[in-house]
Parts: sequence; C-alpha cells; structure tokens
Amino acid sequence: MSVCLGVIKGFAISSLGIYTGILSTSTIIAFTKPTSTILASLDIISKAQLTTLINEVFKVGNVIGAISTTLFGLSYWGAPKRWRHPYLLYAMLTTPLSTLYLYYVKKSIENRLRLQQAKTDSKPIDIADENNTVDESIDGSVVDLGQKSTPPSSPAPSSRSITVNDATVQNNALFCNSIGRKLLVTTVVSIAGLTQSIIGVYGEGYFT
Repeated sequence: MSVCLGVIKGFAISSLGIYTGILSTSTIIAFTKPTSTILASLDIISKAQLTTLINEVFKVGNVIGAISTTLFGLSYWGAPKRWRHPYLLYAMLTTPLSTLYLYYVKKSIENRLRLQQAKTDSKPIDIADENNTVDESIDGSVVDLGQKSTPPSSPAPSSRSITVNDATVQNNALFCNSIGRKLLVTTVVSIAGLTQSIIGVYGEGYFT
C-alpha cells in the first residue's frame, strides 16, 4: 500500500470516527432523563434557538460524513485492483445510509407535528366559556367604595399548572426516547462501519 493511499484512508477513518461520535453523543443525550425536563422549562425563543443549534450540528456532521464517503471512494476506485477490498465500499456507504435514514425520520416528525398543529387549530372554541370568563372579569372589576381595602393575598399554587408541566415533561420524555431509538439505529450502523474499516486497514498492514 502506497503512502498516499494510506494517508487518504487515515483521513477517511478519522472523519468517519468524528461522524460516529456526533451520532453517539446525540443518542446518549436523547436518552438522558434531564433532557426532557430542560426542554419543558424552555420558552418558545429558547426552543427555536436550540433547534437551530441542533440543525447546525447535524449539518456539520453531514459535511464530515460526505468527506468520509468521498475519501473512502477515492481509496477504493483510485487503488490498484488488488487493493480494492470490500470494506472500503462498506465504509463508503455508512454515512449515506445514515443520512438518508435521518432525513426520513426528520420528515416524518415534521409531518406529525404539522398534523398535530392542524388538529389544534381546528378545535372549536366554546363561546359559552368565553362569555363566562368575560362576566367574571366584569364582576371582579366592580369596586365597593364602602368596603375596606384589604391587601391582595398571594395566589394559591394551581394544581392544574403542575399537572400540565408534569404532562409536558412526560410528553418530552416519550418524544426524546423515540428520537433516541432512531438515532441508535444510525449509531450502530456507523460504529459497525467504523469498526470494520479499522480492522480492514489493520489487516492490510499486517498481512502484506
């Protein structure tokens, strides 16, 4: 094996290792319990910023994966026939398969969220409840001038808000676990591709 070919394979394996590391870290974070609690405590702006950050990280991962695929392709097609081992093709297909699967998962999640939003927007509004709310607000705005003023008491903690927060955390946990299982598939594929490429390069140097 020539020095140039060995350097190309080294960079290809290194980039595939970085790609696998990004997927592995994302999988571990998705399965971590505090993640759902943190997501429930974020406001809309923070969630949008977090989504943008996640998209940027995966864009960087896709670029690194494309570099790995290109270098493995050069290692296979640019080498003499006796150096064209199948492990180079397997490693070359690792990142495209993972990227296509993640793209499919992303589109599926976007479609599901869009359907949920459409169902929420199509719910009928109860006019009677709105009238009751307006009447209560009007009754509360009437002030008796003969009544002694009393300092406002602190509102009691609402059990409904606690229930909503708990439900939000639970929904986020189920969502994170679903994402984690899908990321685990791509992580296993990437680890398998990385492992067999390392063994292949080691075997070339050891047996030749």
